[in-house]
Amino acid sequence: MKKTLLIITVFFTIIYFLFLNDYFEYRQVKTDRTTESCNIYYSQFPNGYFTEDVRAIEIEVTRDIEMVRLFFKDYPNSEYLPLVSLINLELWNEEINNYDLSVIDNSNLGKDAINFFKSVLIFMRDSGKSTIYLNLTGLTDLKNFENYPKDVIDDWNYWGSLGDYKRIVSGNIENITNNYSKNDIDKYENSLVSIINDKFESMLSDNFIKVVSTSDNYMGNSLQIDISYKIKNQIEDNYPAVWVLYDVSSSNNQSKRDLFSSYFLGISIDFKLDFYIPNSLKSFHFEKSTTPLDKINNIKSNSSHYRILTTQNFQSFADEIASKFGIKSKI
Repeated sequence: MKKTLLIITVFFTIIYFLFLNDYFEYRQVKTDRTTESCNIYYSQFPNGYFTEDVRAIEIEVTRDIEMVRLFFKDYPNSEYLPLVSLINLELWNEEINNYDLSVIDNSNLGKDAINFFKSVLIFMRDSGKSTIYLNLTGLTDLKNFENYPKDVIDDWNYWGSLGDYKRIVSGNIENITNNYSKNDIDKYENSLVSIINDKFESMLSDNFIKVVSTSDNYMGNSLQIDISYKIKNQIEDNYPAVWVLYDVSSSNNQSKRDLFSSYFLGISIDFKLDFYIPNSLKSFHFEKSTTPLDKINNIKSNSSHYRILTTQNFQSFADEIASKFGIKSKI
């Protein structure tokens, strides 16, 4: 009996002093109110009794939005919810206010888009969301040069024979349809998602919002941007645009004929964007046809020209979206 009592006494003594160590370290956190003291507590007491309390203090100190979101997830019934919710509200209001102060407004259409995007941010604040889903649906409608009518081919061959490169187009032009396999399309779409995500993230503080790709057509109460696009041949004056791929000159004596590598067809992309706020009549719609004319001459034979052409089109569309929402690019 005495032995049992002794064991019980020792057990509760150990528990008592362990709790005291936990408590005293927590008191140190309350006194210091630094991230360092919080980290010391976590390292010494990974599953400490006062972990919830320390995390609430850390949020007060750091005002970190990710910590706020994790706290909501881990402690949905915490006594600190009013405090953490207030900090969350203050952080979002700061971001929305900064957005108001930084937007670029160059047109009436821009005003509508800016007002809409501010409503998006308010919705994300009030609903506790941080993710905007992006659903891409695309198709290709491309034609190789040899599939055009004979008169179009003959005209281009004539112009090519008289041009600087003195080459007809037939037999000297690259196949366009082979450059848009499913794997190629996936890479182009991933690049668009990445570009738009970078644009949106750049206008707020780190980790406030992110754009994530989804294959679902409707995400219920989630924020979702639907973008459809059509990749097609670039047409100018009823003719397919034909561009020249050329080598980099190794001497001043080389003529354009000597530098000629091949012809290739230009592309353009028709984009359509639809952005809705769940359970609201507010929405934003935008359409744009893009061509990469401003950078076409930067393409050399040592580059993947169709990849560059397509990426430039996607970049142009993302830039236009950012401009409509008043996002000043930092990238």
